[in-house]
Amino acid sequence: MIKQRVYYSDRGFPLVYNGDPPGFVPVLTIEAYCKWYTYSLVNINGSVESVCFYEAESLMPNCESAYHDHVPNPRAMVLLANDRHWQLDREAYEMVLGRHMLEVLGNDPGECYEAVY
Repeated sequence: MIKQRVYYSDRGFPLVYNGDPPGFVPVLTIEAYCKWYTYSLVNINGSVESVCFYEAESLMPNCESAYHDHVPNPRAMVLLANDRHWQLDREAYEMVLGRHMLEVLGNDPGECYEAVY
């Protein structure tokens, strides 16, 4: 049986990133949960630390916000990872992007299928 290493946030939720500790640079990820209040950073030694959403605020263009309530702006996540030279957890990014589309932008691709059911 293959076991994956699981990392946990300071709130005790498992993180989206799992497996071996990152090789050369830390990985920016999120909790495997429906609402987020910070990012999580998995360091190369396997330790985990919280990273506040507002740390990306100064990187945002045109006064765009780095987060809205419990939803980080996906652009902010990319900009923060790039600025700090961290690896971006692709699966976490896609979860943030989807949540941002649904809750902040109000774009629900499922709405066009409602008439079918």
